[in-house]
Amino acid sequence: QSEATLLAKENITVTAIGVGSDFNKEELELIASSPSLVFDVNSFGALNSIKDQMVTNICEGPTDGEWSEWGDWTECTKTCGGGVRSRERTCTNPAPDNGGQECEGGPQETSICNPDPCPPRCKADIYFFLDASGSVGLKNFEQVLGFVKLLVHAFPIGSDNVRVGLETFAGRLANRISLNTYMNETELLEAVDSVRYTKGRTSTHKALKKARTVFDVSRGGREDVPNYLVVVTDGQSNNPQKTKAEASLLAKEDITVLAIGVGSQSNKEELGLIASSPSLVFDVKSFLALQDIKDDLVAKICGDDYLEALNSINENRL
Repeated sequence: QSEATLLAKENITVTAIGVGSDFNKEELELIASSPSLVFDVNSFGALNSIKDQMVTNICEGPTDGEWSEWGDWTECTKTCGGGVRSRERTCTNPAPDNGGQECEGGPQETSICNPDPCPPRCKADIYFFLDASGSVGLKNFEQVLGFVKLLVHAFPIGSDNVRVGLETFAGRLANRISLNTYMNETELLEAVDSVRYTKGRTSTHKALKKARTVFDVSRGGREDVPNYLVVVTDGQSNNPQKTKAEASLLAKEDITVLAIGVGSQSNKEELGLIASSPSLVFDVKSFLALQDIKDDLVAKICGDDYLEALNSINENRL
């Protein structure tokens, strides 16, 4: 073995031939300059069978190995926070032959992937009731949908994180999206885009009555996460007494209600009855200004630490 190692350092192409069944194949591979220069024959009489290959090896000379193209990258080991991916190549383009050199370098390389920090965790079931009455108007209603999309983008949407449902109220309830309908952000945003403006009277009491059941397990709610109801309206309900009664019943449920009034016609007293606490009443001057309270709502639902981490991630992406 030591002599074979010393010989390999010389400019000599070594062919090793084993005859019969008693030779040591491993030792022959140590002696030969490459695996392609090891020959194995059953008997001395069979030596003639390798003559042509021997002549070819000697007359054509050695062929150095070259790498193939890199294969595809493997899937990243993490979706965020820095994972690893790898790809491979083979020394077959061509393979080393007739004592040629093996390919230089390694057959595999790795790289870091998905280096962005993982988003902070937040688990909640959130249901929006959006005023689609005639006083809102189509253009303003589209502003409300844009506001909802901003919030959706701020939450980690998924079956084990934040689930979002939505419904509109006017003379009737419409455009229902249950909590378990869409489990990824892209599909949910597309669904919000498809919500239609219905017009009609401001039947807030119907929304509050329905709200008591939208978080049921049968409708996609989860028993082990907090429930948040977000009500957006531009005016007083058409039946204040029923609204007050339904708000009182809703307050007995394990649901945190955030009430958002838009414009000068919203009834602050009624909003206070609907919301779970005064700190959960939001008063904005216009539909365009809804975006100004996005961070406040995110913090109320997911916490200040979540909002801080989310903003830090967004800043790093700029």
